[in-house]
Amino acid sequence: MKSIYTALSLLLLSTGASAKDYDYSDYINAAEPTEEGSILLLGDSWAAIAGDYAANICGLSNSRLVTNDAKSGTTAAQWAEGETAVGSMEKAEYDYEYVWLSLGGNDFLDNKCDIDISEEVAANIVTVIGHIVDNSPNEDIKILYFGYSVPSDDVCGNGITAQLFEEQGAIIFDAIKASAYADYVTTFDISEMFVKWGNGGLSDSYYYYDEIHLNQMGYLHL
Repeated sequence: MKSIYTALSLLLLSTGASAKDYDYSDYINAAEPTEEGSILLLGDSWAAIAGDYAANICGLSNSRLVTNDAKSGTTAAQWAEGETAVGSMEKAEYDYEYVWLSLGGNDFLDNKCDIDISEEVAANIVTVIGHIVDNSPNEDIKILYFGYSVPSDDVCGNGITAQLFEEQGAIIFDAIKASAYADYVTTFDISEMFVKWGNGGLSDSYYYYDEIHLNQMGYLHL
């Protein structure tokens, strides 16, 4: 995983442009992608935005196949009940080496940060992980599950956003590690990565383009 972010960071620094605005034609024309280190991104907007950076900058310029099949606004419940990951794996063109998975944030926010739903959300995420593993043509698939960094604003109210996000993340991580698929998954707790001292436990807005999503500088830091 370190190699993915090292390449991504160096390329973002060298271009100095956003993924949306940069002209990638030179990279596209020069790329000769292979399946080595290939990445499939699944989940919600955190994965979708990361996929934009990875596919347009990291993937093409480093000859790494990247497919972004994440769906902004979706929930873990939707992915589990609709077996969305099964469809993603069945239509996959490559034997991906990595799957980046980001899920659970919208479930939490849609339910007004109710910590009581966290175990259900965690169970749905484990179900989705099972769908990925059981339907991947690559028996050695590596799933990278990213938690969420604490928002840059008190989106849950009452000054307890940081506490609730960290608690929900811990419940999800524990469920993954206790599951039958634990050996396939590496979890990343980034909840406090962007927290600014003296900001009530909230993240520094410098790294965010809204209260929840990272901007370019956020991804560089990540």
